[in-house]
Amino acid sequence: MNWKTWFDRYRKLGIAQDLSFDLAQRIELLNLGVLFLICINLLNALFFANVVRSPEVYNYFFATILMYLAFPMLNHWHMHRVARFGFSIYIHLNILLFVYLFGKETLFQYYYTTTIMVSVLLFTKEETGLRLLAVAMPFACTLFLYKGQFAPQFPLSEAVVGMVRFNTLLSLALINLFVVWVSDWQLRRNSHILDKLTKQTEAQKELLRKREEILRKEREKIIVHQQNLENIIHQRTKALIEKQEELQTLLKDHQRKIFELEETKEKLSKAQQEALKFVQTVAYSADCIILSNLEGDVIYINPAGQELLRLKENASINLKELLEANSRESFERIAPLLYEQKHWRGELNLIGQGSGVPIVCDALLFLVQDKNKEHTICLAGIFRDIREQKAAQQQMQQMQLHLAEKEKMASIGLLTAGIAHELKNPINFILGSTAPFRRYVDYLQSIMECVEEVVASPGKQSIEKLKMLARQASGDQILQDIKDLSDSIEEGARRINTIISELLTFARTEDQMQFCNLNALIEQSLRFIKPELSKRKIELDWQGSQHLPAIEAFPARLQQVIINLCTNAIHAMPHGGKLRIRTWHMKEREVMITVEDTGSGMPEHVRRHIFEPFYTTKKTGEGTGLGLFIVYGIVEQHGGSITVESQEGKGSVFKIQLPIQHAREDE
Repeated sequence: MNWKTWFDRYRKLGIAQDLSFDLAQRIELLNLGVLFLICINLLNALFFANVVRSPEVYNYFFATILMYLAFPMLNHWHMHRVARFGFSIYIHLNILLFVYLFGKETLFQYYYTTTIMVSVLLFTKEETGLRLLAVAMPFACTLFLYKGQFAPQFPLSEAVVGMVRFNTLLSLALINLFVVWVSDWQLRRNSHILDKLTKQTEAQKELLRKREEILRKEREKIIVHQQNLENIIHQRTKALIEKQEELQTLLKDHQRKIFELEETKEKLSKAQQEALKFVQTVAYSADCIILSNLEGDVIYINPAGQELLRLKENASINLKELLEANSRESFERIAPLLYEQKHWRGELNLIGQGSGVPIVCDALLFLVQDKNKEHTICLAGIFRDIREQKAAQQQMQQMQLHLAEKEKMASIGLLTAGIAHELKNPINFILGSTAPFRRYVDYLQSIMECVEEVVASPGKQSIEKLKMLARQASGDQILQDIKDLSDSIEEGARRINTIISELLTFARTEDQMQFCNLNALIEQSLRFIKPELSKRKIELDWQGSQHLPAIEAFPARLQQVIINLCTNAIHAMPHGGKLRIRTWHMKEREVMITVEDTGSGMPEHVRRHIFEPFYTTKKTGEGTGLGLFIVYGIVEQHGGSITVESQEGKGSVFKIQLPIQHAREDE
């Protein structure tokens, strides 16, 4: 081990922090010298054991060697003085017990010398002079004790030997007192040095701690400054990059705008040509075309519109002033919807200037937007005069109603057998009740005549005649029979009245809708065709939905629809079959009627034309071809729809969908 390594080791242990390297080197040299003297002393002990020639002495010699090895460890651990003293006493007692057991006088003698040496070594620590004395003392005592063999004669030798031999405890005490005195003297001598070194060490530690704290704070400041510097550099770099990107973006935008300007010039040229074509088209259009800004101020009206509304070419007017009052209210509701739907189509009434006569027009309103559809340029309206068309439609509706009435009368003619059957039962009921009713009247009339005779001339003969009439029948039975007969007649008359009312309702022309029970209408209609179903051997399967709501409709017209569909189904099943009728509540505001037959069905080319007027597959004179056409028109009047599914040889299914409440035109 070199001196530098040793010094570093002691500095880490905190022992030699304030010592110079040269001083530590000298202390290590002294320790090596003491170690050399200890080795000589061990050789002396070995020589003594050889002279005595006793196994016990050899054993004691090895115990002494172990004790020598233990002392440097105690010194290295820096044990407290009291702890070292107690440990030495423990060793002495053990060795003394060992010597006492073997009873060797020579061992007692060698023990004292060894004790002095070991005690001095234990308490002297770094004192080199005392260590040399402790190492040399066993050799001197050996010569002194064995004067007959090795030691010279001294005057006090006998006294010392006697004291050692016969006052063992006193000698042991004197030796330990001597050791304690030497230790205290050494500690007092070196305490101020140790205190000084301790204070210097603490001061150096505190100074080192402060320096470390200052270094730590400076290091933190440096780190913070470094981070701030990095942030500043990062921000400035980022700003430079952003500026560079911004400049590149501006450059690209500038180049793009130049390119867009060139494209715009080209597009503008094309747009001017297209605008010229558009202006020519609008100018020569037969429809009224009006352009207005978002406030409704008219900015353009084509010549056809000026002629229709009798306006001058440069007239300043608002679009609302050109609308009739009801149409103006409708336009105020429509205008906000244009921003969502972009266009609207319907009927609006225009007012010509000066005339005040409404002009019914089919209007198409839409917003004119830019190419990207981000900005609205103006509001455009195309108005087509449909007064002649409306008149034609009204005329067509009148014709349809006339045809419907004729078809209804034809249906009534076809249903005559059913109506007669319905009337026959209550009439037979009434006729069957009149004969017994007349007999009871004649009987009561005879009794009244007898009563009058008895009152006029109360004779025995008249009284006997009255008794005979009274025995012929019971009065209570007659009264009950009369009451039953009158009830039967009344029920038959009520039934006839109901049938006539239903027939009148079916034949009556209706002007207004009303809420009605669809299932009840179907049952009333089926009442007219049941005799025909029985005659043709057709099974009726009718089931109405239990939760069907009332619908707004023309009851008689719906009855005509049901009767016409059932009549067509009967004609499609000449050899019998099955007629199935159902009602459904399909949606929240819609119901459905299905009429299904198991007849011959229709091919595809017939099914496509089934609702066209005057189209029929029957022979000439057997049908007009207007039945399903009228059915289709009635369903459309109710705002519904009708479809048919049919396969040749598998029957047909008619499906009618009707709204629960009819949507009016003014809503």
